[in-house]
Amino acid sequence: MHPSMLWWERLTKVSLARKGLQSALSRLVSETLFRELLAQERLRSERSGNHYRVLLVYVSDGSGVATPMKRELSGRILAVLSASLRKTDQIGWYREGKIMGALLTHMGSEVGLGQCRVLVGRLNPMLQAELPDTYESLRLNICTPEEVLEFDGY
Repeated sequence: MHPSMLWWERLTKVSLARKGLQSALSRLVSETLFRELLAQERLRSERSGNHYRVLLVYVSDGSGVATPMKRELSGRILAVLSASLRKTDQIGWYREGKIMGALLTHMGSEVGLGQCRVLVGRLNPMLQAELPDTYESLRLNICTPEEVLEFDGY
Protein backbone atom coordinates (compact mmCIF):
# COMPACT_ATOMS: atom_id res chain seq x y z
CA MET A 1 0.00 0.00 0.00
CA HIS A 2 1.14 3.49 -0.75
CA PRO A 3 2.27 5.43 2.37
CA SER A 4 0.20 8.48 1.40
CA MET A 5 -3.06 6.53 1.48
CA LEU A 6 -5.53 7.75 4.04
CA TRP A 7 -6.17 5.39 6.94
CA TRP A 8 -9.69 4.52 5.77
CA GLU A 9 -8.42 3.79 2.26
CA ARG A 10 -5.88 1.37 3.74
CA LEU A 11 -8.54 -0.19 5.96
CA THR A 12 -10.91 -0.62 3.01
CA LYS A 13 -8.17 -2.17 0.85
CA VAL A 14 -7.16 -4.63 3.60
CA SER A 15 -10.81 -5.40 4.33
CA LEU A 16 -11.53 -6.16 0.67
CA ALA A 17 -8.41 -8.34 0.39
CA ARG A 18 -9.46 -10.30 3.48
CA LYS A 19 -13.00 -10.64 2.17
CA GLY A 20 -11.68 -11.98 -1.14
CA LEU A 21 -9.48 -14.52 0.62
CA GLN A 22 -12.31 -15.54 2.96
CA SER A 23 -14.55 -16.03 -0.04
CA ALA A 24 -11.88 -18.15 -1.73
CA LEU A 25 -11.28 -20.15 1.45
CA SER A 26 -14.97 -21.02 1.58
CA ARG A 27 -14.52 -22.86 -1.75
CA LEU A 28 -11.58 -25.01 -0.58
CA VAL A 29 -12.58 -28.48 0.63
CA SER A 30 -10.51 -31.09 2.45
CA GLU A 31 -8.75 -33.98 0.74
CA THR A 32 -11.34 -36.45 2.00
CA LEU A 33 -14.27 -34.44 0.66
CA PHE A 34 -12.49 -33.66 -2.61
CA ARG A 35 -11.81 -37.37 -3.20
CA GLU A 36 -15.48 -38.14 -2.48
CA LEU A 37 -16.53 -35.48 -5.01
CA LEU A 38 -14.19 -37.03 -7.60
CA ALA A 39 -15.71 -40.48 -6.99
CA GLN A 40 -19.25 -39.10 -7.33
CA GLU A 41 -18.33 -37.25 -10.51
CA ARG A 42 -16.79 -40.42 -11.97
CA LEU A 43 -20.09 -42.27 -11.40
CA ARG A 44 -22.16 -39.38 -12.76
CA SER A 45 -19.91 -39.15 -15.80
CA GLU A 46 -20.24 -42.88 -16.52
CA ARG A 47 -24.05 -42.64 -16.34
CA SER A 48 -24.51 -39.39 -18.26
CA GLY A 49 -21.61 -39.51 -20.70
CA ASN A 50 -20.50 -36.02 -19.61
CA HIS A 51 -16.74 -35.71 -19.39
CA TYR A 52 -14.79 -33.99 -16.65
CA ARG A 53 -11.20 -33.03 -15.98
CA VAL A 54 -9.19 -32.43 -12.85
CA LEU A 55 -6.83 -29.49 -12.55
CA LEU A 56 -3.88 -30.16 -10.24
CA VAL A 57 -1.55 -27.42 -9.01
CA TYR A 58 1.55 -28.09 -6.95
CA VAL A 59 5.09 -26.93 -6.28
CA SER A 60 7.72 -29.36 -7.48
CA ASP A 61 11.19 -30.02 -6.13
CA GLY A 62 14.02 -30.61 -8.60
CA SER A 63 13.00 -34.22 -9.21
CA GLY A 64 9.34 -33.45 -9.96
CA VAL A 65 7.90 -34.50 -6.59
CA ALA A 66 5.26 -32.30 -4.95
CA THR A 67 6.52 -30.42 -1.90
CA PRO A 68 4.42 -29.03 0.97
CA MET A 69 2.90 -25.61 0.30
CA LYS A 70 3.22 -22.88 2.86
CA ARG A 71 -0.06 -21.34 3.96
CA GLU A 72 0.58 -18.00 2.22
CA LEU A 73 1.46 -19.72 -1.06
CA SER A 74 -1.61 -21.97 -1.01
CA GLY A 75 -3.78 -18.94 -0.21
CA ARG A 76 -2.44 -17.05 -3.21
CA ILE A 77 -2.91 -20.04 -5.53
CA LEU A 78 -6.44 -20.48 -4.18
CA ALA A 79 -7.21 -16.81 -4.83
CA VAL A 80 -6.09 -17.13 -8.47
CA LEU A 81 -8.09 -20.34 -8.97
CA SER A 82 -11.19 -18.86 -7.35
CA ALA A 83 -11.00 -15.81 -9.58
CA SER A 84 -10.43 -17.89 -12.73
CA LEU A 85 -12.68 -20.92 -12.45
CA ARG A 86 -16.43 -21.24 -12.81
CA LYS A 87 -18.46 -21.13 -9.61
CA THR A 88 -19.53 -24.69 -10.33
CA ASP A 89 -15.93 -25.99 -10.35
CA GLN A 90 -15.07 -27.37 -6.91
CA ILE A 91 -11.63 -26.55 -5.48
CA GLY A 92 -10.02 -28.75 -2.85
CA TRP A 93 -6.93 -30.56 -1.69
CA TYR A 94 -6.05 -33.56 -3.82
CA ARG A 95 -3.14 -34.22 -1.47
CA GLU A 96 -3.60 -32.23 1.76
CA GLY A 97 -1.10 -29.37 1.93
CA LYS A 98 0.75 -30.46 -1.22
CA ILE A 99 -1.49 -30.69 -4.30
CA MET A 100 -4.48 -28.39 -4.81
CA GLY A 101 -7.11 -29.60 -7.25
CA ALA A 102 -10.16 -28.36 -9.06
CA LEU A 103 -12.94 -30.56 -10.39
CA LEU A 104 -13.85 -29.22 -13.84
CA THR A 105 -17.25 -30.65 -14.68
CA HIS A 106 -19.11 -30.86 -18.03
CA MET A 107 -16.06 -30.85 -20.27
CA GLY A 108 -16.95 -32.42 -23.61
CA SER A 109 -14.28 -34.76 -25.01
CA GLU A 110 -13.23 -32.64 -28.00
CA VAL A 111 -14.48 -29.30 -26.74
CA GLY A 112 -12.92 -30.04 -23.36
CA LEU A 113 -9.42 -30.02 -24.81
CA GLY A 114 -9.98 -26.54 -26.21
CA GLN A 115 -11.45 -25.38 -22.91
CA CYS A 116 -8.40 -26.78 -21.09
CA ARG A 117 -6.01 -24.87 -23.36
CA VAL A 118 -7.96 -21.67 -22.79
CA LEU A 119 -7.94 -22.24 -19.02
CA VAL A 120 -4.19 -22.91 -18.91
CA GLY A 121 -3.62 -19.86 -21.09
CA ARG A 122 -5.60 -17.77 -18.61
CA LEU A 123 -4.08 -19.27 -15.44
CA ASN A 124 -0.40 -19.20 -16.39
CA PRO A 125 0.03 -15.41 -16.62
CA MET A 126 -2.07 -14.87 -13.49
CA LEU A 127 -0.01 -17.35 -11.49
CA GLN A 128 3.23 -15.92 -12.85
CA ALA A 129 2.17 -12.40 -11.83
CA GLU A 130 0.96 -13.50 -8.40
CA LEU A 131 3.88 -15.86 -7.64
CA PRO A 132 6.97 -14.58 -9.47
CA ASP A 133 9.43 -16.28 -7.07
CA THR A 134 7.66 -19.66 -7.12
CA TYR A 135 6.34 -19.76 -10.69
CA GLU A 136 9.28 -21.75 -12.13
CA SER A 137 8.66 -24.65 -9.73
CA LEU A 138 4.86 -24.45 -10.00
CA ARG A 139 3.21 -27.30 -11.92
CA LEU A 140 -0.21 -27.05 -13.51
CA ASN A 141 -1.78 -30.23 -14.93
CA ILE A 142 -5.23 -30.77 -16.36
CA CYS A 143 -5.88 -34.49 -16.19
CA THR A 144 -8.44 -36.97 -17.40
CA PRO A 145 -9.97 -39.17 -14.67
CA GLU A 146 -7.45 -41.90 -15.53
CA GLU A 147 -4.44 -39.56 -15.52
CA VAL A 148 -5.28 -38.11 -12.13
CA LEU A 149 -4.73 -41.52 -10.53
CA GLU A 150 -1.03 -41.26 -11.42
CA PHE A 151 -0.73 -38.51 -8.79
CA ASP A 152 -1.68 -40.82 -5.94
CA GLY A 153 1.99 -41.61 -5.34
CA TYR A 154 3.01 -37.96 -4.94
